[in-house]
Amino acid sequence: MLARPRSITYRILITCLLAMGLAAGFFDLRQRIIAAQNRYTYRSGAAELVLTSSGRLWDTHFQQPLKDYRNRYHYNGSESAQRRFVTWSKGLLNIGVNQSGIPAFKGLFAVTEPSFPAGSFVETSMKPIRAVPQSGQVAETIVAVQTATTHENAEINYVIAALTQISSADLLQLGYANGVYAHAKTFILRNYRAPHLLTTVSKEPVTISTNGLHDLKIWLGSQLLLNQSRLALHIIPPFQVYLEVQSKGLRYAARFHSLLIYRSNHVAIKGLPRGAHIQVLGSHGTRLAQGRSGHHPFLIGLRPPQLQRWATISITVADHTTTFRHVALAGGDTYAYHG
Repeated sequence: MLARPRSITYRILITCLLAMGLAAGFFDLRQRIIAAQNRYTYRSGAAELVLTSSGRLWDTHFQQPLKDYRNRYHYNGSESAQRRFVTWSKGLLNIGVNQSGIPAFKGLFAVTEPSFPAGSFVETSMKPIRAVPQSGQVAETIVAVQTATTHENAEINYVIAALTQISSADLLQLGYANGVYAHAKTFILRNYRAPHLLTTVSKEPVTISTNGLHDLKIWLGSQLLLNQSRLALHIIPPFQVYLEVQSKGLRYAARFHSLLIYRSNHVAIKGLPRGAHIQVLGSHGTRLAQGRSGHHPFLIGLRPPQLQRWATISITVADHTTTFRHVALAGGDTYAYHG
């Protein structure tokens, strides 16, 4: 866990940063699960729980060959073609630049081809490599969520989480930027430094959610590091996600194990009889939600980094309880109950 940091706000200009446009087996012997066209139906007796809308918007674990993802990501940045590289190996995306001996910031990024709505939850597992920067050298592993309108209005407004290695320390920098191309300025809202920071970031996923207006939340694992609601972000949705490397003065590669994007952090159940009692338990018996149904859909809240999990859902109407086991939940899912 990271100690609460001293809040620091300052401006840095990242040269050309983002400037170029920056279940499986569901089963249970007591019930049948039908998978068809991205829909799952869970049956218990005569009752059904049907997935009507999936909240999982994006799921990449970088296991397939690079060529199979060329229609999902494109690669660009300020580093020249001769001094940059992209490789996939052992479930890791490696994005690298070779700035050895060059005293200038250069970068390369993988950007999602599709875009995603405001309020989405972006989760990535960064695997930063230990660098040994000398004075003046910088190595950064970055995830950014940026407006998809860059090519329309030249704005590169985005939010950012960056593991930055300099000669004196490792820093986890959280903030946002707005502006036009090379004139965009980055505002760092939190600077975290802690023992074994690089190891912690390698083990815990980073999750980002923003509405593009005023709200920005960033988690490291289950720890909410940044929670702001009065920012002036000016990030026009929809958004694209950038996985990046930035380097100054040395050869460096950023590594990523996965990228997962969810529509929200809750699951909705519609069609419940009014006054029904609902209990939702996680796979280890942890209570995820409990209450009675009313006029609105019943909501199950999920917290990063567990925005995708298994659950047991019990619905009691009068004295009769219907139980659905091994239900797959993902943030933003909508289920319909048919009793």
